[in-house]
Amino acid sequence: MPQTDPLLFDSEDLRGSPPERSLVIRSTCGRPLSKEERAFNRALARVQALTRALDDEKRRLDRSLVFHAAEVRPRVEHAVALRTDLVRALVGFLDDRRLTRGQHRTFRQILVKQLDAVLLHVERPEPDLQDLFERLHNVSYSQALQEDIEEARVEMAAAFDELGLDVEVPELRADMTEEDAAVAAARLAHDLRRAEENNSSSSESRVKTKRQLREEEKARSYDQLRKDSLGAVYRRLVKELHPDREPDQAERERKSRIMQDITAAYTRGDLHALLKLELEFLDAAGPAADRLSREKLRAYAELLKQQAIEIQNEVQSVRLHPRYAPLIVDGPFGLPMVIDGPREVERLDAVIKQIRSALVRLSSDQALEEVRGAIGEYREAEKRQARAQWRR
Repeated sequence: MPQTDPLLFDSEDLRGSPPERSLVIRSTCGRPLSKEERAFNRALARVQALTRALDDEKRRLDRSLVFHAAEVRPRVEHAVALRTDLVRALVGFLDDRRLTRGQHRTFRQILVKQLDAVLLHVERPEPDLQDLFERLHNVSYSQALQEDIEEARVEMAAAFDELGLDVEVPELRADMTEEDAAVAAARLAHDLRRAEENNSSSSESRVKTKRQLREEEKARSYDQLRKDSLGAVYRRLVKELHPDREPDQAERERKSRIMQDITAAYTRGDLHALLKLELEFLDAAGPAADRLSREKLRAYAELLKQQAIEIQNEVQSVRLHPRYAPLIVDGPFGLPMVIDGPREVERLDAVIKQIRSALVRLSSDQALEEVRGAIGEYREAEKRQARAQWRR
């Protein structure tokens, strides 16, 4: 009697599935699991564990994003507004003759840091802030911005050269409109695709090593395996659940929604999801065999292993998705890390309190003493930093 593929998947991963349903292959009395069945179960468990880890990480990041929007971002905006008032309150002491020449130098450094901290969060600074920037940096704000853009452009061009891509990075200007910037980005993307295609064509024409040939053959075999295995499950689902074959209107609408899930899973190469759908919706289509063929088991296990690698990579990189950009800061050694929301709230509250106190003192007859005190604290901080670096 020919073997057929059973309908499989763990109940804990399926909504509304009876608890006895399971993709895990279990031994029966007098018949232990084969090597292929054990390998399939291990690969399945790995995919399920990583899928849960990915879902947990997304939920954690989403909660952090909500907290950031509700608690962190308003404090950042408040702190920037207060710091802007602080910068404007300090400007009057730039030419104050009651400060020594050395104090003036330190005071300018303080003002530069405060102004730069404001400009990090302000897209279009007010004219007085731009004038102050030019006075402190001896270059106009627009010119400095253009220099930063040009530096980034040069670094991007160098990165393309290092990758062996013949791509000309378009000129960018600080005063470009959104439409012009979009056109430049589209042109860059087009040139990059063309360069990658040219590189791919030239690499194919070069003599390849035995290792490269083996890797390419392995990749082709895996791609074919993916197509064959995914296609088999996909075709079974489509055959039974395509809405065009359903005369009942309500049932047709239900199957249309199911088909969207089927198509999405097939498009992204998700064997795990396709088998879940097969178990959930085709259980009544016919009796299932107790065992998969060894060949099919090996194919499924290999696909699940590859899927586990892809999910693991996604777990590690999901935080770098543009959606979570507000949460990312530079950590040790310049590595990106997710901001600690509650701790950042505490830090910002302390900063806001400190700036408010400074503004109160700067508006009183203690203003000069406040400036001198800030100069002294700044110098002490620099000394501590220098000693710490020397010890390293």
